[in-house]
Amino acid sequence: MTGHKRAKLRLGWIVAVALAVLTGLEYWIATAGPQVASGPAAEMGQAAFGNVLPWLVLIALVKAWLIVQYFMHVSQLWRAEKGAH
Repeated sequence: MTGHKRAKLRLGWIVAVALAVLTGLEYWIATAGPQVASGPAAEMGQAAFGNVLPWLVLIALVKAWLIVQYFMHVSQLWRAEKGAH
C-alpha cells in the first residue's frame, strides 16, 4: 500500500471514530438533558428541548459536514482535474 493510500485510509478511520464519538455525545446530551420543562410546559408533560436542541443541531451539522467532506468527496468537485487547462 502506498503512502498516499495509507494516509487516506487513516483519515477515513479518524473521521469514522469522530462520527462515533459525536454520536455518543449526542446520545449523552439527549438523555442527560432536562427531562421536563418548567412552567406551563411541565403541566402538559412536554420535554424541555430548549436547552439541548441547539447543541444537538450543532453536533448534527458537524457530523453532516464530516460525511459530505470526507465520504462523499464533495470538495473534489471544485478542484481542477489533472491535465485540464
